[in-house]
Amino acid sequence: MIQKRFQALLPTATNRSSIKWRRYLLNGLLSAVVFGFFFYVIYQLPYYGDWDLVYYNVGKQPLDPYGVPGFLNPPWMAWILAPFSLFPPHLSGAIWMTLAIILTVWCMHRLEASMLGIILCLLSPPFLRYITSGQIGIVPLLGFVFLLTIDKIPVKGLGILLMSVKPQVFGLGAVTHWLHQKREDKVKTALPFFIILLLSFLIYGVWPLQINPNDLYQTVDMSPWPYGIPIGLLLFGWAIWKNQPLIGGLATFFLVPYVSPSSVFIYLAVLFSKAPKWLIVSTYVFLWAFTLLFT
Repeated sequence: MIQKRFQALLPTATNRSSIKWRRYLLNGLLSAVVFGFFFYVIYQLPYYGDWDLVYYNVGKQPLDPYGVPGFLNPPWMAWILAPFSLFPPHLSGAIWMTLAIILTVWCMHRLEASMLGIILCLLSPPFLRYITSGQIGIVPLLGFVFLLTIDKIPVKGLGILLMSVKPQVFGLGAVTHWLHQKREDKVKTALPFFIILLLSFLIYGVWPLQINPNDLYQTVDMSPWPYGIPIGLLLFGWAIWKNQPLIGGLATFFLVPYVSPSSVFIYLAVLFSKAPKWLIVSTYVFLWAFTLLFT
């Protein structure tokens, strides 16, 4: 009798399933509320920079992306943008930027960031610049997190593909991770990228030659090039030796000749996910001081 009463108190399979679905429903509703809040705030912005000038138009013509001045990315980025072009320009920009906020929080959570790190990243000058200038840096950040935190090889391959839309961001992190994979996994991880690359040449021809070199010139540059090269090489060597892809990713910042102000946020998302609290706070204060005094 006692045993039967005790068993009656235990959750049955049906109850467990019901609890699981209620949890999914609650999480879904909470996510919808958060998305709606961010969307409402972002929608109030009058302009989304390069989204309005470049990326929205690229999504409208994915078969001729280099007909849009200022498009400097591989052609498969146009197909990522294409679904957003189904909406009016301002609405699509608000959706894209809202997704960028949600995905940044998700990426930093996957990298085990503290709540402090996430909040300060979202309130940092580079992230605010990212939102108002309508950029696509969330794509390589998402790819980098896929590569590092998900064990399934197809997802890692997708990570490489997403990172390739801006290889100058975290590129050496991908190299570091790839070098330490098993031999068979190296091929499987890189295969999706090479398949898409081959298809892109078949569809678009030699598309790197279609990029207008005049569009490569930018007036605002946050890169420490060439003075940061020794630091970058040291960090990259350390990353390969110790198998630290995050350090390799950060080393990329010092080894590329151009870093836009909006791209700095992508490095912050990784740095603020792993750095100690004192470094997070001091970097945040420095960025705001630099922004207020020199821009």
